[in-house]
Amino acid sequence: YRIRKGTNGLAPGAFPVFATNGPTGMNKPRGIAVRPGSGELYVAEWEDSEVSWYDTAGTYLNKFNFGYNANDVAFAGENEMYVVGANYAKRYDWNGTVWTQAWSVNLGGQNSMAAEVVNGQLYISLQTDPSKILRVNRSNGAILSSWYSGGVASTFVPFTGDSRGNLYLSDSLGNSLMAIKVDSNGDPVDFCRLASGTLAYPGWLVWEQINHNQGTVIVIK
Repeated sequence: YRIRKGTNGLAPGAFPVFATNGPTGMNKPRGIAVRPGSGELYVAEWEDSEVSWYDTAGTYLNKFNFGYNANDVAFAGENEMYVVGANYAKRYDWNGTVWTQAWSVNLGGQNSMAAEVVNGQLYISLQTDPSKILRVNRSNGAILSSWYSGGVASTFVPFTGDSRGNLYLSDSLGNSLMAIKVDSNGDPVDFCRLASGTLAYPGWLVWEQINHNQGTVIVIK
């Protein structure tokens, strides 16, 4: 397993190796996130149930045990991190030296596949039948609201968002890319399927703001 780091202008296939597997590497990495401020890369490891992180040059720094198969990592600022995995979601706070667990929530046997903080709201996607999105209280992990994402049964739904109140979801089993418009409370008000097809297999989504007003949705397959 490896992660490749790229910058604007690199040709396809020219991305240098950023991190690999091994004692100081990763075992079946799933979600990744860049820590605001430091630029460190955090990786959720499904097989080892750990979270590893690396500096901006790809040098291994440390890891901690999540306790369950880890699927994704998300940040709300430099010192507030969320990790989701098999049936659980957890918040960690940085105390200046190590990450300390602030809360842990059992999602009742529902596999949590992805997490994202969008406009201050914490969202978690569940691999349910059909797939579901939770809006979660960042302070204590309580579920504030939930709704079906529009994806097909047992869908892996990573997602991202933008400053205009849109969530973008990758429906891998449904072979489609979806968008959900949310209101000021963070709950859905409209939905549309942006693209679909038998050859469309979106794997991950990255939202890149351009000139503060416009953006591009990038699907990583």
